[in-house]
Amino acid sequence: MAMQHLTEQSRPCSSCAGSRLPTPLYCVMCHRSLCASCAGGPRRTVCALIRCDDCQAAEAGQYDLLHTVTQRLGRVHLQQQTSEVLLHARRESTVGVHRRALAALTQYGIVYHAITLPTSALQVGHWVTWMLLIRDPTLDPSTIQLYVSVLSDWHQTAREVTRLPLSNPCATPFVRSLLRAAARGYKRGHQAKEPFTARQLVRILHSGFDLCTVGGRHDRLLFCFLGFGPLRPGVTVKLIVHYTLIPDACCPLGLRVAFAADSDVKIIKDHIEIFVSEDKNVDARSRRYVPIPAGVLGVDTPGDLEYYLKVCQPPSGGTLFAAPASPLKKINAAQPFTGTFNKNPYTASCAMVRRAFLRAYPESEEDEQKLFGGGSPRKTLAQLLFAIHRCRRMVIDFGGWADGEQQAVDSYFHYTLEQRCRILQNMLDDLVRVAELPAIDAAVCTQA
Repeated sequence: MAMQHLTEQSRPCSSCAGSRLPTPLYCVMCHRSLCASCAGGPRRTVCALIRCDDCQAAEAGQYDLLHTVTQRLGRVHLQQQTSEVLLHARRESTVGVHRRALAALTQYGIVYHAITLPTSALQVGHWVTWMLLIRDPTLDPSTIQLYVSVLSDWHQTAREVTRLPLSNPCATPFVRSLLRAAARGYKRGHQAKEPFTARQLVRILHSGFDLCTVGGRHDRLLFCFLGFGPLRPGVTVKLIVHYTLIPDACCPLGLRVAFAADSDVKIIKDHIEIFVSEDKNVDARSRRYVPIPAGVLGVDTPGDLEYYLKVCQPPSGGTLFAAPASPLKKINAAQPFTGTFNKNPYTASCAMVRRAFLRAYPESEEDEQKLFGGGSPRKTLAQLLFAIHRCRRMVIDFGGWADGEQQAVDSYFHYTLEQRCRILQNMLDDLVRVAELPAIDAAVCTQA
């Protein structure tokens, strides 16, 4: 019955009879097709087979002879809290990879009229070969290996939920040998984006953006967050800002920006403080606070942020880097921008970086422009910091990278926000000192 449910594309929730869902959940204990709400809340699981909260609460109390209403409700509440804890075991981005893997498997099944879920190692091997050689576009062996691990995770989850001795066709010598052969003979070339040099970074910051337009202000502010944070593009575009503009004759433009307590981005004294709650290597035990001070390579990023909020006025409560609907519209400090902003998170970080590089280097070729992408500003800061200080620990603290060689004593040694601000503010002089940046280019920053 569970397999019949999995082969059906959609069916209504058995509990609330709500709208038809593309991927409903199926409880193997009460044999109901449930929506996420009726199952006990959203679940970041690759497998649609579950044990709903009601069934697990009933199972926990099967030896309770009293069966009082209070005890039963208490068990239901505990189970709901348990599901809430497990909800955050996987990042949403990981679940996205799982969904793409199952979509590739569904596409393969449609083309070859195969069953939805392979039950033998040979069927998994055919799926791997199809993704490697036939699918349009074909996939890299590393992606294929990730997709096979997703399918293996599906079988493992189904085994735990159903409590049946289900075999895992992915965990076989044949599939492992096929994946090794694919990685050895079909691995694609290096496609990672390159960092900028110090000269390129300075030139882009001071001539790569049209600061007279809304789009230019938006793009340079985003570029500074990516480069001086340094933050990953996917994290940066999801930052939420809550602010209020208060009339104040003592402040520039006659307005004062007041940030709410739950805003991800704030201006505190002379620097920006960014609260990162969702990212790689970030969880409830290790959230990140990222400072961006004024005067980094001649750019006043806190001043740019304050000006952007006062004049361009992105919607409070939305993403800070929501794209303006009229990016080429000229802005005037005496008259706030009256255009609208898109509601979805910004998705053109790569195009923005290449556009800024082209504006700074109009004579560059297309092949040179393709060397850079949304991650280039972040890589650039890491490269420059290491060139100046030769300190791996510093680069890790700035970028929030994982340290595979970390020892217990290393947990006590971290660069504070004040230290990181000073390092960024002194970076211009340090680049000149270690001959990473010529003095003639550094003069551009001091004159800004």
